[in-house]
Amino acid sequence: MLVYLLWLVAIVASLYFVFKVSAYRTYDLNDWAGRLWKWADENNISHKKLPRHNKEYLLKIKELDIQNMNIKELPVELFNLKNLKILNISDNNISRVPDEITKLSLDEFCADDNPNIEFSSEQKEWAKKINKFSREISEGSV
Repeated sequence: MLVYLLWLVAIVASLYFVFKVSAYRTYDLNDWAGRLWKWADENNISHKKLPRHNKEYLLKIKELDIQNMNIKELPVELFNLKNLKILNISDNNISRVPDEITKLSLDEFCADDNPNIEFSSEQKEWAKKINKFSREISEGSV
């Protein structure tokens, strides 16, 4: 009976360890997608918003709504999502948007309520091509 109990405890402990360790993902940081997924994990961005299945699935994303997530910076890897048409980064603490954003052909971009956000003159020119963009882009400082 004691052997059976010890065996059961060992199995439960092993399963707990396996599931606990598998909750911590490791990504290939030499790959842009791996760095993006790591950033998403660090900022508690759900898998539903930014899928971690594979790179091909990630590249199909057309809309990313990461508003009100207390994000402080956007990684340049985010702008590899060439099919992205709608990006909402409102209500965060982002102060600077990487210039790589101009690589995207967005239909909608919202950056409202990021108190210290600044846009370069190049980004302001890029924003003029967007169908719907936030107030801060048209009135924001250089």
